[in-house]
Amino acid sequence: MPRSLAFYAAFYLGTLPFIAAAFISLLLGRDAFLRLTHGWSRYHRWCLRWLAGIRVEVSGAAPAQGALIAIKHESFFEALDLPMLFGTPAIFAKASLLRIPLWGWLGKRYGIVPVEREQGAKALRAMLGAARAQAENGRLLVIFPEGT
Repeated sequence: MPRSLAFYAAFYLGTLPFIAAAFISLLLGRDAFLRLTHGWSRYHRWCLRWLAGIRVEVSGAAPAQGALIAIKHESFFEALDLPMLFGTPAIFAKASLLRIPLWGWLGKRYGIVPVEREQGAKALRAMLGAARAQAENGRLLVIFPEGT
């Protein structure tokens, strides 16, 4: 329990400077912003290892581009760890996440592909168009088929 509390306190308080830096990094260009998101993911891994005592092990190599990766969604961990695993993947996420103030704006700048499940075929066409644009930029596509 003390390790979990230390992790949550450090990670969420430590996330605040990353959020502030995200807005500044966008002034420097998209590459600076994407590097910052990778740094945030690296910070998450650091907190896991040294505060929670969790070591992440990866076996095998991920494709560099041209792939759709489906990941089992068991917790928020997977979403935070994606930049450590895949560089700067384009992530499919429920559209309501992009309506969260500040976070949603940053998510759009990152290139999250919104999923509007209630809108049927129209939403599917929009989602495929957004995903195609991200893939054409060399980004891996990541989806959580079990996500809400």
